[in-house]
Amino acid sequence: MKVVDCARSLSILPSSNNYNDVRPHHLVLGYAILGCLTSTKLYKKISGKVLNILSDLSEACIPLIHIGLVPDFVIRWGIRLQLRDHLNILASEGAQEELEKKLTIVQKLKTMPIAIATDEANDQHYEVPAKFYDLCLGPRKKYSSGFWPTKSTTFE
Repeated sequence: MKVVDCARSLSILPSSNNYNDVRPHHLVLGYAILGCLTSTKLYKKISGKVLNILSDLSEACIPLIHIGLVPDFVIRWGIRLQLRDHLNILASEGAQEELEKKLTIVQKLKTMPIAIATDEANDQHYEVPAKFYDLCLGPRKKYSSGFWPTKSTTFE
């Protein structure tokens, strides 16, 4: 009877669906298999496509964000998803090709104007009621920042 129990405990895969039967070498084997699968080109291609689809879906939901129907944690998740998708797009087989892609973006940013769509930004700025600026900017209506060491410190 003891030989059977010993052989069962040394098996490569767990013999039942019970967590108590899982041994450390099962976890190592599972991790190794997962590592092999995730390093294949097919996996990278499929995961890249899924990431791209999810990123496009999050982009399509932007009108819902402006209406206020999307909670902040979902917005943050969507931003992270889009950033990951952009890094995935920039990723290349070689370091030189990846560097060239990134330098192209840097060069493009250097030639762009500092501010884009300033008229729209000004329109939005003046749509806000003056009371908002009273609350946020203080009596002198100055855009500034500072350090408030105590709660009694104010703009004044």
